[in-house]
This record gives sequence, C-alpha cells and structure tokens, in this order.
Amino acid sequence: MRLRFGCGSSRARGVASKRAAYRSAGDVRGVGDGEFAVLLGRPVPSGEPAGPIDEHDSVSTLGRARSRLARLACRVVGSLVRRAVRRNQSDLNLLFVHNIPFRAIAKMSGGRVSAEMVGGIVDACNGHLLRGARKLVGGYVRDARENRAWERRLTG
Repeated sequence: MRLRFGCGSSRARGVASKRAAYRSAGDVRGVGDGEFAVLLGRPVPSGEPAGPIDEHDSVSTLGRARSRLARLACRVVGSLVRRAVRRNQSDLNLLFVHNIPFRAIAKMSGGRVSAEMVGGIVDACNGHLLRGARKLVGGYVRDARENRAWERRLTG
C-alpha cells in the first residue's frame, strides 16, 4: 500500500518549503542524500558505473575490471599520474594514456591496432583472458596478412 500525502499535510508543506528554500538560496551542496531522494521522488542513484568495461570506457576505469592484470595496469598508470601531480610536472602523454578510451587506441595507432584487437583487449580486461588473447592475436595476424596483400597490390 502506498501512502500519498495530500497538499494540506505537514509533510508535503515541509517538502515544498525545502524545495523553495534550496531554489531561492541556490545551495545545491547543502542538500543531503536523504533530502535529495525526497525531492527526487526515488532513491538517489550511485555514482559507480555498473556492468562490464566496454570500448567507450577509459583506461582510468580499469580499477573496476575483473582482470587482475587490468587492475594492476590501472594502479600503475594512476600512481604515475599522482607522482607527476605531486612533483608539479604536467606529463601530457601520461594524462592522455590515463584518459584515452579503448576505441581511440585503434584510431590513434596508425593501423597497427584494429577494432577487433581492441575488442580482444576489452574481453581480456573483463576476465575472458583466453578469448581476448585469441581475438588480439587473430586480429594481428589478419591485419598483417591484409597489409601485405595491399602492399603487393600497390607495388604491382
């Protein structure tokens, strides 16, 4: 049974007055999770992304990967970024690696990494090491074969 509060109830007036107070003051940081849930009308969603890692996630999200190797890579890159920040050095290459999505690896590699190989890397990060390795090696072999064929066609 769902209880509904009418316009004349004290709770509804309290919520309305809270809404008005936060709107007029513009103090959005002062709203707690409980009060925000009342204002939102449903539970507050968690800030953590759910589900497996995909091609659109960045390298910095590997901390939630199923693979130990991927979590280690995330910790190593994260510690290098923190060390650069502590030393007041801005290493743009390191920040680029830390924030690059997996799909951009294929685009930025100059043809050395295909979309199939990126899929293999993502599979390996999600805990499917053998399937990921098979895609990675298979994609590399296929790309090398296709590149040699194109080279033969171009040279005559």
